[in-house]
Amino acid sequence: MFSILFGVPIFAIFALGETFPLIVNGMDFSIGAMASLSVMIASYSMVVLPLRGFHTIIICLLLGATVGLIDGLLIFKLKITDLLTTLGMMFLVQGL
Repeated sequence: MFSILFGVPIFAIFALGETFPLIVNGMDFSIGAMASLSVMIASYSMVVLPLRGFHTIIICLLLGATVGLIDGLLIFKLKITDLLTTLGMMFLVQGL
């Protein structure tokens, strides 16, 4: 029971983040890759760089906001479809 309760908030955060693109008839496929990149950056900054948790959270949030901004600019300014943009960003983030 406790393992289920500890695992649910992660998927709730993913679902909340996926809700906003769905509201505007879009889809974000890079959410899983961004989650794995955030975990990797968080562990790197806390283990290799001696940063505290607060700084690590700020770094991960800024990273996610930057990738989201790049996605948004590609979709709205260059008129690339959200499917191609988020799939391309997913492969780019996985490569990092």
